[in-house]
Amino acid sequence: MIRLINHLAIWQICKVLTLVIILAVYFLVATHLSGNLFDYESHSAAFDSLAESLIHGDCSVSPSTLGNESHFTNSKPTMYFGSFPALLRIVSSAFVSVETGKFSRFSGLLAAFFSVLAFVGILGRSFFWHNSSSSNQAGYFLILTLLAFALGTPIIFLLSAMSIYHEAMLWGLFWSLLGLWCLWSRKLRLGQLVLFSICCAGALLSRVTFALPLFAILVYILIGESWLFFKQSNFSKDIVLAASARFFALLLPISLGLGFQLWYNDCRYGDWTVFTHDLFWRGKPIEKYGGILNVLRTHIGFLNYFLLLPIPQQNFPFFSLSYVYYPATKYFTDGYREYSISQLLVSPFIIAGAFMGYFGLLNKRLCVESSNPKLPKYLIFASFAFLLEALLMFTYFFQSLRFAAEFLPFLISGFAIFMARVDFSLSKFCYTFLAILSLWTIIANIWMVIAWHQMPMNHMVNNNDKLKLVEFSFRQP
Repeated sequence: MIRLINHLAIWQICKVLTLVIILAVYFLVATHLSGNLFDYESHSAAFDSLAESLIHGDCSVSPSTLGNESHFTNSKPTMYFGSFPALLRIVSSAFVSVETGKFSRFSGLLAAFFSVLAFVGILGRSFFWHNSSSSNQAGYFLILTLLAFALGTPIIFLLSAMSIYHEAMLWGLFWSLLGLWCLWSRKLRLGQLVLFSICCAGALLSRVTFALPLFAILVYILIGESWLFFKQSNFSKDIVLAASARFFALLLPISLGLGFQLWYNDCRYGDWTVFTHDLFWRGKPIEKYGGILNVLRTHIGFLNYFLLLPIPQQNFPFFSLSYVYYPATKYFTDGYREYSISQLLVSPFIIAGAFMGYFGLLNKRLCVESSNPKLPKYLIFASFAFLLEALLMFTYFFQSLRFAAEFLPFLISGFAIFMARVDFSLSKFCYTFLAILSLWTIIANIWMVIAWHQMPMNHMVNNNDKLKLVEFSFRQP
């Protein structure tokens, strides 16, 4: 018992020190090494403008704060981004006064670090799923995993350029990971149900794609709770009250969030069922390019996010990012492109763990071994729900490096399943290999951030034929 307490104490100390290091790195990245946490970013005043409008019961945004992202509906300038960052500004204004347009870095830093804390919670719950004791090897692996997630995933890239897009995405990611943390329990208690419903609402108000899997999971839990209630043979007062409290906990927060979102839709577009404005490219509706989502883009999406290689160059950082590849078909827009890179190259640690977790899950051995407690069905369903979010990104009409963050809930869910079943009695060679892989992940992502910030922001590219893929992947700029 004393040895276990010592191991846990060492793990807690190392965890705190690691979190302090991560927070320091995040601070430097968010401030561009300047130490100035409150400064302007791209369109950073737009959420401040929306916050001011929301206080007065409106949803319009000053066109000067949005630039080319402005959209007019019935002569009213609005934004298509989630409203949560604006709501956060309303709340924070009661405690601290920040000059208009200078809150984005602080907001992004909070979202990124809160995501790391949510991941720590997921790690802890999944590790102790069947491990009743700790060890030096396990603590070593947990620290490597924490560093690989915090510094070796798209989070650090989003934080390095706190534009209006990235701020909303970071908050959507945080709510998604916090929701996953709520699910890692053998039995969902009342407080967990309330928090999970809040996560659904927060993700909805941040970025809809992060909310979709959480909504599916919430519906699944509601069906399960209904089944447990109606199969009762005795409907006593206590049973009815307990069931009512659980239904109320699940439905109230998401109902409030959904109600606000529907009002926001109606305020912007005059229709509460519309979540985004009509999209046009070069004067043509997006339907001319196959629509917003199209399964015929799936293989190209996989290529852009998991197979696209960087381009060698002579000067530092010695590689540059490649433009995403769009074949010359009617399913892709022509001309404008952004950058991407293979996540297999820059985030192999998390992807490898997720692969092993899902591989074991599909083998079904993880669910039947007597030494390993069975995973609840809602956790398994959650993995497939997060897979839906990842597949949606493959079919989206526009592909970019920042959307790689959409794969993280699916990858972290698989990694947690791996953690719940892994045997930490590995050889020194295995731990050395894991340390090298974690270090590679961190260096590759930091390099990617440096390379991205040195790329030209003019993304108008000719889109003539499929041979462009070879040109983008291997030619020197």
